[in-house]
Amino acid sequence: MLSLILLLFTISPFQQTTSDSVIVKSEIENVTVFRSQAQIERVSDVQLSPGKNVVVFTELSESMIPNSIQLKGKDAFTLLSITHRNNFIEETSNSKLVNQLTSQRDSLQRLITSKRARINVINSNVSLLNSTNNIANNHKLSASELDALLDLNSKRLLEFEEQKILLNNEISNINDRVRLLNNRIREQGGSIRNRFKEVVAEIEVESAKEIEFSLQYLVYNSGWNPSYDIRSENINEPLEFTYKANIYQNTGYDWNDVQFTINSGDPSQNVQKPELAPNYVGFYNTRQKPNRSSGGNSVATFKRSEDNGLIEGIVMDQTTGEPLPGAVVFIPELQKGMSTTVDGLFEIDNVPNGTYTLRINYIGYKSLNKRFSVNNSGLNVFALLAEDIVGLDEVVVTGISDQLRGRVSGVAIENEQFESSAPIQNQEISNQTSFSYKIERPYSVPSDGKEHTLEIKKETPQTDYLYASVPKLSSNAYLIGNLTDWDDLNLIEGDANVYFENSFVGSTYLDPSSLLDTLEISLGKDERIVIERKKLKDFEERRFFGSKTRESLSFEISIRNTKSEPIEIIVEDQIPVSTDESIKVSPKQLSGGELDEQTGIINWKLNLTPNETRKIKLNYQIEYPKGKRINH
Repeated sequence: MLSLILLLFTISPFQQTTSDSVIVKSEIENVTVFRSQAQIERVSDVQLSPGKNVVVFTELSESMIPNSIQLKGKDAFTLLSITHRNNFIEETSNSKLVNQLTSQRDSLQRLITSKRARINVINSNVSLLNSTNNIANNHKLSASELDALLDLNSKRLLEFEEQKILLNNEISNINDRVRLLNNRIREQGGSIRNRFKEVVAEIEVESAKEIEFSLQYLVYNSGWNPSYDIRSENINEPLEFTYKANIYQNTGYDWNDVQFTINSGDPSQNVQKPELAPNYVGFYNTRQKPNRSSGGNSVATFKRSEDNGLIEGIVMDQTTGEPLPGAVVFIPELQKGMSTTVDGLFEIDNVPNGTYTLRINYIGYKSLNKRFSVNNSGLNVFALLAEDIVGLDEVVVTGISDQLRGRVSGVAIENEQFESSAPIQNQEISNQTSFSYKIERPYSVPSDGKEHTLEIKKETPQTDYLYASVPKLSSNAYLIGNLTDWDDLNLIEGDANVYFENSFVGSTYLDPSSLLDTLEISLGKDERIVIERKKLKDFEERRFFGSKTRESLSFEISIRNTKSEPIEIIVEDQIPVSTDESIKVSPKQLSGGELDEQTGIINWKLNLTPNETRKIKLNYQIEYPKGKRINH
């Protein structure tokens, strides 16, 4: 009996450090991967004493999002409190130098935050001055009093603008120094110490018992991107879609032999219905400057930077000023974004000139949406998020739109294919806003930032094949696979590799957001269909009738089927569309084609037997005032 007790203590996953605290080292058993985050489930058995116990779940990912923590047990217990904290094990071999460099970098980042706060105050003062001008306009002031007030405000505005320019230059210089320090830290081997998070739970039980606990939480620096293999053996077989999830994670802990669930949702999205604000119209005021947003207590203060096409900034708690790691920063118009770092920082590059929406989401906080413009310059963002008064009892997934397609900034992305010889037998779970795939076999995904490709399922939807050609632009005929009942496929926009007759055809991009009833998949060109388009000069003429000029143009399109089976092909061409009432375009010969008068596009739907050649003639006339030149 004694040896049995000793054995139990040896293999136990926890250590009892004091009479009322337990240190628990749990194992990752289940991972639900969302588009830009993942939910981790750790399971462990914990022996509890009667009364109050302090249970410390240790060595958890530093990427953990604190507001998402959930603790469940398979026996009765009372959860008195649950908190989180940071911890570390030991320093690395280069800890002394890395510690010095990191300390310098942290000081500079605090200095940047301070300067950004000063700019925020300046913007508030500018807003106050602008409101002072409005108040003055509504009171009866003499002309001299009004001029004096406007002159004073102009001087103050100029002073504020000069201060902002100076602060922006200082921030730019400090950012350069921070980048150099980050490079030196990486050269010395990365972080100073093996840092991790801990969850501390105060639990009360009536009697001594062992409870199996499930600890769940979200992590950033993880997610998945969809891709597809689309295959067709021949035009007599339907298309086969192979769904793939390209999973990446850089959370600091490997996911070894865990049960995966792939979810199309995004828990960072705000679950509340958005509310429309009044859309006021007025005259443009050239003296007006960006100021605090009127939406709640959240502010986004924008300022220029010298980095062209670069958007960078920090996301912080509006009340405490603490940085918010793992906040999702997203530009829906560009489908670009990232998660903020441990310090709440983010950086999105290669942003072309234009006007966009910056969307910032963080679990437990109100979302922030701000319109901004980029015009041959970069942008610095200082965002304060206010906590949402709605309690976060569980993770709620909404929608499949506006998902992040980018990876974590600074992480090298490489592909690694999982070997799979057995048929895919994963379980699909759908609801009205998202869908999940429960992977039946356990897999491993290391914390290396690389993409690891996992096959989810295969579908063979009903497919109608036809060929299509635009001889005016290309002499090739392209095979198209048309899917009419594609809504049930649960497609997400993503890259697809296309194979036809066991040969790689090329890559395409699936965009299921289309409202069309039919989804078209291009399967490449078929050189066994020969197409030629030529101008018939013998039928080309220009004549003058009074004050008018009439031009006639003719073309001949030849389609030859050298295949051993019959084909159906759609041929497209066009006639010009007039943009002036004095120019008239009249079709004279369409050879049975259907003309769209709004676009001028003509469609011919042809059926060709093996080795058959079909010729189409197109003739149209343009009438316009004599002495004028037209361009078409």
